[in-house]
Amino acid sequence: MIWSTFSGIGGLDLGLEMAGFPAPSLVCEWEPWNRALLAQHYPNAIQHTDIKTLEAHHGPPPFLISGGFPCQDISCAGARAGLAGEKSGLWWELARVIAATRPQFVVLENVAAILSDSQPVVPPRAEWLGDTPAKPLFGAFGAVLWTLAALGYDATWDCVPAGSLGAPHRRDRWFLVAYAVRDEPQRHRATRQVASTAGSSESEEAERERLSNCFGCSGSDMAYTRSSRLEGQNAYTQRGNAQRAQPAPSGIWRRAIHQARAKSPWAYQPRVGRAPNGLPDGLDRPSQPWEQGQPRTKPHQAHWKQRLKGLGNAVVPVAGMVPGLVVRELMARLHP
Repeated sequence: MIWSTFSGIGGLDLGLEMAGFPAPSLVCEWEPWNRALLAQHYPNAIQHTDIKTLEAHHGPPPFLISGGFPCQDISCAGARAGLAGEKSGLWWELARVIAATRPQFVVLENVAAILSDSQPVVPPRAEWLGDTPAKPLFGAFGAVLWTLAALGYDATWDCVPAGSLGAPHRRDRWFLVAYAVRDEPQRHRATRQVASTAGSSESEEAERERLSNCFGCSGSDMAYTRSSRLEGQNAYTQRGNAQRAQPAPSGIWRRAIHQARAKSPWAYQPRVGRAPNGLPDGLDRPSQPWEQGQPRTKPHQAHWKQRLKGLGNAVVPVAGMVPGLVVRELMARLHP
């Protein structure tokens, strides 16, 4: 079972389906326009409105939870308030749902600027989160890693621009795949090591390097491009622990990117209108009566404002397929 949170118009959900996963059994979305589209796309899914009221008993136990939590307070175009912001701070509600449901996998999405956010983060005091660190955490990225480690998850992440999948535009997005670990001492070590990076005077790049090398929080090479070609330059170097058998993050993400690129739609779609975003017709609008074989009795309603907003916030489905393929490889390697 899959729970989709901050679902938008369903771009990430469609990407996971392209990776071979079933449609979500529960979707959680605040915007009325998006909810109407999700009801159309996933009529059998449980519809929930508010992440703040979502509880474990609202749906079947999830195997995977996905969520592109709001980016407005993290994005370079926003005020950069980080997780202290009203919108991006909804991450803590998603973390609460993860703690309550204990899925085996978690897929997160946000803007690539989450890696450069440096606002200090003080986690909320909550029973489900356990002990909070003595010092503020370094940025939204460090806070997400610390939270996942505290909840018993290891993680691997990457930045996947749509251009690396053949799109004629950049649209750089950060994806993270977390998977549950059962080793309690390992869990606590990871939590302490992530927390120990907080409050230091190191540079931002050095801070991210330390986070990427934390035991229990796996880094990744960046798939970062300035065009539609995938550049093979590493932004970070992963130093694996010699006593711990763990899939190499860079290899997993690169294989997933190449698989997704082979299935990308831009090779056969015209580069006009919706096609550059890799979004199929009908994803961002209600179905029309004449498309169901009924007579056309009234003019088409464009709903341009709602559609543009939905498209602007959407995950490119082919990019969303990449973390889904990472999950599939992790499933095969962690549970052969």
